[in-house]
Amino acid sequence: MKNSKIIIGIPILIVLLIMSCTSIPARESPEFQDVIELQGMSKAEIYNMALLWTSDTFKSAKSAIEIQNPESGLITAETRYDSTAYVLGMLLGGQYYTTFKVQIEAKDDKVRITCKNPDYRVVSEYGRDSMQKVNQDFVDEYKKYALIIIRSFGAAMKSEKNSNW
Repeated sequence: MKNSKIIIGIPILIVLLIMSCTSIPARESPEFQDVIELQGMSKAEIYNMALLWTSDTFKSAKSAIEIQNPESGLITAETRYDSTAYVLGMLLGGQYYTTFKVQIEAKDDKVRITCKNPDYRVVSEYGRDSMQKVNQDFVDEYKKYALIIIRSFGAAMKSEKNSNW
């Protein structure tokens, strides 16, 4: 009798876990950005500081600087992190990761950083695939990583501005 309760309880638990996942279309891609005021600094100075931060921050094989254009003040990078948002899928053998773009635009006296275009992917026994629907936890996790990058960038820009080196 005890074993039959366990056998019946496991499928019910799995169904409840699956039903508790709220899905949203993956094409909804929130952007997060910040503008940092750096009074008295030229676009070239800000661009060079931003490029140093970018090369230091995105130096792993999972990240890559894509565009470096000093004339326009534009730097773009793509970053990737392994996702832990979908525990049930991980238990079933899936590996999840998210990539997103980081765009930096330098002008005289200010710089803007934007995190955008998250792409949620799964690698399973069937290969790599972009996810058509994602759990809200994936979006929340992307937001957390994007805001960490934005805060790191802001802190680096402000500390370099005040540096006498």
